[in-house]
Amino acid sequence: MRHGFRLALGVVVIFAAFLLFCLAAGWLMARGILPADFTPYGLMLAAAGMLGVVYLILYAAKRQLRKRFLARPLLTFGKWYDEHYKEKDASPEVAERILTLVAKGIGGGVRPTQVLPTDRLDRDFTFRLCGTDIDDGTMLSHPLARLGDWLEEQTGEEYEPDPDWRTIDDVIRDVSNRVDGP
Repeated sequence: MRHGFRLALGVVVIFAAFLLFCLAAGWLMARGILPADFTPYGLMLAAAGMLGVVYLILYAAKRQLRKRFLARPLLTFGKWYDEHYKEKDASPEVAERILTLVAKGIGGGVRPTQVLPTDRLDRDFTFRLCGTDIDDGTMLSHPLARLGDWLEEQTGEEYEPDPDWRTIDDVIRDVSNRVDGP
């Protein structure tokens, strides 16, 4: 809860600064210090500053997501596959392609083998700042967003994410079955 409070406090500070700027500009125009035509330019400047701060918050959240994955050890794909799919019950080509798409979606130098089958879609791919989830995929693209085009190309079917997918392993196994057949 403490982290969520810090994030909310940061947002309040941003809007309070905007309100203070508007009040100061109004006071300075009433005193004749600023020309009357300053208002549109001042408001545009303040709005640009607020957009810049929002961008920095989103950038910081995406950076934290990348750092969580970059802290993991690097493996060759063969070693990664042998370690996680000993029974060979998922297609290595499909697994490698999905990992590559997810790593590209995360960006920032994350390698495909730094994504683990145990990574939870609802927890490990959320954008957090100060311990608070700040985006549900509406402002930052989800790392699995690139999967749809590839899956439609492979199967010829329209992409529908399965609501039963909980982990990357669920995605790999289900897509392997869709592409290669059971």
